[in-house]
Amino acid sequence: MALGLNNTVAPDWANKWSERLKIVIDTLTSPRTKVVADVASLPDARQWNTRQIWVTDIGTGSGRIVFSNGVDWIRTDTGASV
Repeated sequence: MALGLNNTVAPDWANKWSERLKIVIDTLTSPRTKVVADVASLPDARQWNTRQIWVTDIGTGSGRIVFSNGVDWIRTDTGASV
């Protein structure tokens, strides 16, 4: 048992479930795609884990989508790190 919401005692499974629920809600309510002018202005990949961003200055002409693997930004067209 551990302290849960409002310092109430809750079973470990309930605490784990509530933490997972918070992650799911955060994922659903946070932006999935953000337009970025260039590679230099990409946010920290660790804070944007599993997110996608449209980067206008890579690829040919119109840009490309990159995604965060939690460490680096990865190009969807080549699989290379940005």
